[in-house]
Formats: sequence, C-alpha cells, structure tokens
Amino acid sequence: MTDERKLVISGKVTDFDNNPLQNAEVEINNDRFVAIYKANTNDKGEYKISGKRQSYRTS
Repeated sequence: MTDERKLVISGKVTDFDNNPLQNAEVEINNDRFVAIYKANTNDKGEYKISGKRQSYRTS
C-alpha cells in the first residue's frame, strides 16, 4: 500500500547550452515562499526531493 500523502519531485538543471549544472541548489517553497525542502544536483544535474503532498513553489 502506498502513502498518497507523499510526493517525489525530480528533475534536471541545465545551462542555456543544455549542459548539466552540478551542485545547483533546488528549493521547494511553501505558499509564503519559505524553503521547506532543499536538494543539490548531482554531477549529471539531477535532483530528487521527497516530501509531504501540499502546495509548493519551486525556485
């Protein structure tokens, strides 16, 4: 049985030439723009954040 209240957000951060950005910080913010989850990209520019399902803003 899965917990439907959990959420996984993942992606890739690249520059304008589509090169991966290493160690870029990705923030998940609440509706008051307060960072509630943070992750840094790996050497391929990828990140993955697990959290509780709610309203988010990414930056």
